[in-house]
Amino acid sequence: MRFSILGPLSVDIDGEPINITRPRWRSILAYLLLQANRPVTTSRLVTAIWGDHPVPTANTQVHTAVSVLRRTFRRADPAEVIANPPTGYLINLEEKQLDVLGFTATVSTARVGTDTPDDLRRALDLWRGPALEGITAAFADAARARLEEERLFLFERLMDLEIDRGNTRDITPEIMGFIDRHPLRESLVERLMLALYRSGRKSDALREYARIRERLSTDLGVEPGPDLRRLHLEMLQDGPTVRHRTPERDRARPAHQPRRLPRPSPAFTGRAAERTQLRYALTRRPDERTVVSLHGAAGVGKSAVAIQTAHDLGGDFPDGQLYIDLLGSSPGPAPDRLGVLRLALHGMGLAESDIPSDESEAAQRFQQLAADARLLVLLDNAAGPHQVSDILRMVRRGAVIITSRAPLEPPDSDLQLRIDVLPPADATALLDRIAGRAGADWSQFNRIAAYCDYLPLALCIAGGRLARHPDLTGAGLTRELTTQRDRLDALDMDGVGVSSSIKVGYDPIAHGNGPVDRVAATAFHALGLLPVSSLDVAVVSAMSCPDDPTLAAAALNRLARAQLVTGDEEGRYRPHSLVRAAAAEYAAESLTVPQRDELLGRAIAFYTACAVRAEDLLRPHRQPDSRPEPVDPVSSEVLDLVLRSGDDVGGWLDSYLPDLVSVAAMAAMSPASARQAIGMAGALSWILRHRGDFRREHVLARNAVRAADRLADPVVVRQTLIRLGRVELYLGRQSVADKHFERALASARTDGDVHSQIAVLNDLSLAAINRGELSSAERLLGECVGLATPLTARIDVTAATRHNLAVVEALLNRWQAASRLLHEAIDLRTSADPAAEGSDRVLLGVVYCAMGRLDDAVDQLSVATDTCEGHGDLVGAWFGLTALTVAHLRQNRDATAAATGRRCLLLARSIGQPFAEKSAHHLLALALAATGESEGARSHRRRSEAIDAAPVTPDTRLIATLLVG
Repeated sequence: MRFSILGPLSVDIDGEPINITRPRWRSILAYLLLQANRPVTTSRLVTAIWGDHPVPTANTQVHTAVSVLRRTFRRADPAEVIANPPTGYLINLEEKQLDVLGFTATVSTARVGTDTPDDLRRALDLWRGPALEGITAAFADAARARLEEERLFLFERLMDLEIDRGNTRDITPEIMGFIDRHPLRESLVERLMLALYRSGRKSDALREYARIRERLSTDLGVEPGPDLRRLHLEMLQDGPTVRHRTPERDRARPAHQPRRLPRPSPAFTGRAAERTQLRYALTRRPDERTVVSLHGAAGVGKSAVAIQTAHDLGGDFPDGQLYIDLLGSSPGPAPDRLGVLRLALHGMGLAESDIPSDESEAAQRFQQLAADARLLVLLDNAAGPHQVSDILRMVRRGAVIITSRAPLEPPDSDLQLRIDVLPPADATALLDRIAGRAGADWSQFNRIAAYCDYLPLALCIAGGRLARHPDLTGAGLTRELTTQRDRLDALDMDGVGVSSSIKVGYDPIAHGNGPVDRVAATAFHALGLLPVSSLDVAVVSAMSCPDDPTLAAAALNRLARAQLVTGDEEGRYRPHSLVRAAAAEYAAESLTVPQRDELLGRAIAFYTACAVRAEDLLRPHRQPDSRPEPVDPVSSEVLDLVLRSGDDVGGWLDSYLPDLVSVAAMAAMSPASARQAIGMAGALSWILRHRGDFRREHVLARNAVRAADRLADPVVVRQTLIRLGRVELYLGRQSVADKHFERALASARTDGDVHSQIAVLNDLSLAAINRGELSSAERLLGECVGLATPLTARIDVTAATRHNLAVVEALLNRWQAASRLLHEAIDLRTSADPAAEGSDRVLLGVVYCAMGRLDDAVDQLSVATDTCEGHGDLVGAWFGLTALTVAHLRQNRDATAAATGRRCLLLARSIGQPFAEKSAHHLLALALAATGESEGARSHRRRSEAIDAAPVTPDTRLIATLLVG
C-alpha cells in the first residue's frame, strides 16, 4: 500500500487506486499521514481539522472516520494500517510507502550538506502538484505552505549545486518554471540571474533583475532586497563573486585537513539576510584573511547562524574547518590563551602528547600549521578579546568567525553583526518544525512564540516539550506561559533553560564589587520590580546615584554589554520579557522587603516629579491643586536630564507615558505611595486632555480616585472625583460623569469648600451644554458667579466660568455677549496662564468669525493657535485651525484655507477624535474645491462622509454650528 500527499491525496495498492469519497475523511487521513509514525491524540486531531472552534460532534466524527478508513484499508490489505495505541491514532509507514517521508528525509540531509544532485531530483520528482491539494481542513494551509517552502529549499539547493558544477545552460528553463509559480521570490531570480550570467547571457541576467524590480514595485510597492541588489551591482561590475571559480594552483596543504564543525541544527529556520551578509563578507577576498564577529543576547542563536554559515561555505575553504568552543557563555572558567591554543592544535589533528605545554611553543606550532592554509576557523562563545587575539594573529589566509555576547570589535574586522530574535513568522515556523504538529496548533503557536520573545532557545525548549509530550496542546502550553512568574519554569527542560543562560550574564554583575556593578544590579532589579518598558540614565540616577549620572550611564552600558538590555537611539534600555521575569526572581532573592520598598519609592518619586515638572513647564503660572510632597525629593539636575523646557514635554510624553500610567497604577495600590499616584494624575490631567488622550487620562484619574478613597482625605477625594468626572464627560459618558460631580459637590458643600463647588458647577454646566440644556447651563454658571467673591474664588476658576458662559451665549447665537465675556476672562488672567488664555482667544476668534469680523478673527486665531500648540494644547490648536480655515474660506483666500486645512487635518489625526477628523476632511474638501483641485476635494469629501461621528463637546458643537453657518 502506498500513500501520497505531495499533490492530491491518493492511496493505492499495487497500482490500483482506493477511492476515499468524503472530504472530512480525506482530511483526517491526510493529517495522520503528515504525522506518520507518531501517535496523534483525538484532541489534536480535532484541532487540526476544525481549528479553535470544533463542532460539538467533532470527537464522534473523528472516531467514525477512522473506523471507515480502517475498514476500507482492511478490505484491500489485511494488515492494520491505522493502529490505536493508548496515546491516540498511529499510522506506521516506511519511506517507500509515503512520499512525504522520503521527501523530508532528503530535506534533512540537504540541511547538513550531505546530499547529491541525484538525491535532490528524486525527492523533487515525488511532487505531483500542490501538496494536500483539495484538503480544506484547518491544518492544511499552514502544512501546505511549510511543505512548499521545503520544496523550494530543495530546488534552490539543487540549483546551487548545478551552478557550482557549471550546468548553467541546462537548468535555466527549470528555474524559469519555478519563477512562474513564485514570481516574487527573489532567491529564485537570484539563481536565474547567476545561471544566465555564467552562461554568457549577461544582458538577459540584467533584464531579469529589471523585471523582478518592476514586479515588486507594481505589486508590493517595494524595491528588491539587499541580496538581489548586491548581485545586480556585482554583475554590472563583473565582480569576482559572479564569475566562474578557478581552481587554485597546487600548493602545500596541511597534512591534516580538519573537519571539526558541529552538525547544523536540522530545525534551523530563517536568518537568510544574516547568512547572505556573512557569505559575502567571508568570500569576497579569497586570498586574504577575513574576520567576522557575531554578538547578541543569550539564546538568540549566534552559534547556530555561525555553524550553518560555516557549513554553507565548506567548499570555499579547501584546507578545512576548525571549531573551538571558548566557553564564554557557560558557567565556570573559560580557557586561557594557552588553553585556546591547545584546543586549536587538537582540532588540527595533533595528538595530546604532541601538543606543547608552553604557550609560546604552542603558538609557534599552530602558526606553522595555519599560516598559509585556507582554513575557516569558528571561535564560538568568546568571553573576551584575550581568547581570540592569538588565533587572529596567526591565521593569514582563510576566514575567522567569532561569536560572543558582547561586541568584541576585533582589529581589522570585516563585519560585525548583531544577531537579534527571529521575526514572528520565522519564530512560529521554527516552533512548528520542532514540535512536529504540522500546523495543528498554528493558531496557538503565534502566541507561544510571542511569549518566548521570539528567542530561538526559548522556542526550541517550547517546541521540544510539545514534541516530547503529545498530550500537551498548544493551548495548554500557552496557559503555562501566560503569567510572567511561571514563564521561566515552563521554558526549562532537563536542566537547560532560558533562566540559566540569563544567569551567565547576570552573575558577574551581581558579584561585582565596583560602583558600576552595584548600580547595574540595582537597575536590573528595578526592571523586575517596576511595571515599565525601559529605563534610562535619569531614572537609574534617581534610584541609585543622584549625584553622578555618568555612573548611571556606565551601569546601563554594563547591562547592555551583558546582553540583558538593548539600548536605542533615544537612550532608553529595554529588556525582553523573559529577562524581565528573571530580573523579578533575582530581585526577590537579593533584596529585603524594606530594600524593595525603598527602591520602588525612589522610582515612583522620580516619575511623579517628572509629571509635575512637565506641567510646570507648560503652565508655569497656574495655581495647581495641592500636590504631594515627595518622600525622596528628586534633584533638578536629574530632572534636567529629561525635561529642560516646554519643548521637551511632547517627546518626553511620547516615550514615558505608558510607563507613567503603569507606575501610577502601582503607586495607587499602596497607602505609602497613594499621594504620588494622585500627584501624577493631577499633573498630567490638563496635558493629556489637551492632547486628546482621554483614554490614558481616564486610567490615571480612575486610579487617583481609588488612591484618594484609600487615604480617606475628603479634600483629595473631591479633587480626584472632579478630574475623573471631567474626563468621563469628554469620553461622552454623561451619566457617569454626573455621579462623580454630584458626589464631589455634596462633599464640598458639607465642608464649605467654595472653590471646589465652583469647579464642580462649571463642569456640570459643560455636561448641560453637551445635552443641549443651555438654560440649565446658564443657571449653573449663575451659581458660580454668585459664589465667587474676591476672597473665595481663584482667578483661574472665575475666568473659566466666564469662558463657559461665553460658550453658552455663542451656542445661543448671542455673539456680542460672548465676546464681552471672553474679554473679561482674558483680562482676569492677565497673562498668568498663557495656555488658558490661548483657549480664550481661540473661542474669541470663533465668535469674531461668526460675527463677520473676519480680519479680527484671523488675527486672534493665528496667534491663539500658535499659543495653544506651543503649550501642548493640541485640542485647542485644532479648534483654532478649524475656525481659521473657515475664516480664510469666507475671505476667499482659498489657497491659504487649503494650507490651513491640511495643518488642521494633521492635528485632528493626532488627537484621535473622530469628529475632529471628519470636520477637517470636510473643510479641506471645500478649500480644495475652491482652488480647482476637484479630485482631491472628492477624496476628502468621501473620507468625511465615511466617518460616523457627532460633536460631543462644547468645542465640537461650536464647530458644527460654524460649519453650518
